[in-house]
Amino acid sequence: MLKKKVKWLHIPLWGLLVGLATVLLLGLSLVLPGLSGKDGNGGKAKAVVTEQKGVFPGLDLKTTVEDTDAYTSAVSAVSSDSEQVDAPIREWIAEQERAFHGELDDGGKKSKKEQRAHLNIGLDPKQAGESLYSLVFTSYQFTGGANGMTKVKPFIVDMREKRPVALSELFDLEDPETAAALSEKVEAAIKSQSKVKDYLFDDLLAMAVNDPAAWKWAIGDGMFSVYFDEYEIAAGAAGVVRADVPYGDLSLFMEPDAAARLGVDKPSGTIGSDARPGADVAPLDPAGKYIALTFDDGPHPTVTPRVLDTLAQNDVRATFFMLGSQAEFYPDMARRVAEAGHEIGNHSDSHPDLTKYGMDGIRSQIKDSARKIEAATGVRPDVFRPPYGAVNDAVKQIAAESHAPIILWSVDSLDWKSRNADAVSRLVAGKVHPGAIVLMHDIHASTADALPRVIAGLKQQGYQFVTVSQLLGLAEDSGVGPYFYRE
Repeated sequence: MLKKKVKWLHIPLWGLLVGLATVLLLGLSLVLPGLSGKDGNGGKAKAVVTEQKGVFPGLDLKTTVEDTDAYTSAVSAVSSDSEQVDAPIREWIAEQERAFHGELDDGGKKSKKEQRAHLNIGLDPKQAGESLYSLVFTSYQFTGGANGMTKVKPFIVDMREKRPVALSELFDLEDPETAAALSEKVEAAIKSQSKVKDYLFDDLLAMAVNDPAAWKWAIGDGMFSVYFDEYEIAAGAAGVVRADVPYGDLSLFMEPDAAARLGVDKPSGTIGSDARPGADVAPLDPAGKYIALTFDDGPHPTVTPRVLDTLAQNDVRATFFMLGSQAEFYPDMARRVAEAGHEIGNHSDSHPDLTKYGMDGIRSQIKDSARKIEAATGVRPDVFRPPYGAVNDAVKQIAAESHAPIILWSVDSLDWKSRNADAVSRLVAGKVHPGAIVLMHDIHASTADALPRVIAGLKQQGYQFVTVSQLLGLAEDSGVGPYFYRE
């Protein structure tokens, strides 16, 4: 697998060369029949072949041009020393050529009075990394009538491993949440195109976008692209329809290895601060006296800003376990939390007791929430706190699938119960200990009232404030947890 982070390069040179070669050869054929290979009496032309060796490492380009009384054609192909790579491409090109010649009358001949047929198979290659390529072929066939027919076929290949690359290597298509999210993004990208939306056939579109396994897809220029042939989802006037979805919109659903191959930065934890997990942060002193403040159930339009102001005034970073539904409803406030440098955690989408749910229900709550939080904040939540602290084996399994440690607490402020600032500050001061994870909620005004006293009391006891991820980093063990504190 590729580990090196790289940028995509779009290389339109091949398409330009093929076009110029076609125009030049066909133009010359009108003036100098001998150059085209015709016998001057309507016989079949001799094919003119041009080759470029090693256009990409391990890949050669060949363009074959023919000019006869019945048809003209220009066909681009690639070859390598890998039958796994070459065979699918060769078979698809042969299929296009068979279909084209099958449409011609009388064994491939047409009357001189009729307009000549034409076949063009062009190639648009894109490169990623040192061995990954998207080879996007476009076949245009005209055999009579008012219009020709255009089809697109991408092939994604890894030339280091000398094999095709499947969509399932980028996304877990067996996960219904991932498949649904992909379909949703692709459909939105199609419907956002003003030149396409009026020609769409809703029933065909629904069938096509809901079948990712059948997609014709490519990757490059920071986009995940899906192609639909003429008439596949829209009237012919729309032509070939292409949906482009930025990598960033799909990063949450990408397989980790795929993200690394594509050089996709998967935002994580916090932004705008040295507390971002994975950033160059000095490790905590194991002998230090640390505490992690956490806030659940937000963001809230009036309480969260007060909490943020107090944290900023005291130079304290905390961890906010957001509900997906709240982040979706108050995206500006969610973004403000992240921009202040605090760690963002996942607290489910709608705060149910997940132990009462089946596997699919738990997965949906965690993934839907993560998607909404990332959409609002621009960062992916890397830690998870189940509502009510309710955990069973199913919750652990789904959290492990999401690579999100389960974070509980060792000090419950009971702010949700007392709704009294004095009671909250006294309880935290009386139960706190080094390595504690303190549970509070940024939805109660009394919590915002108590926070200045809580922080002042903890500072007086010599505590340093860290995020949950920093606290977890003190120990060598890792895993899904659950974690209540760190000594």
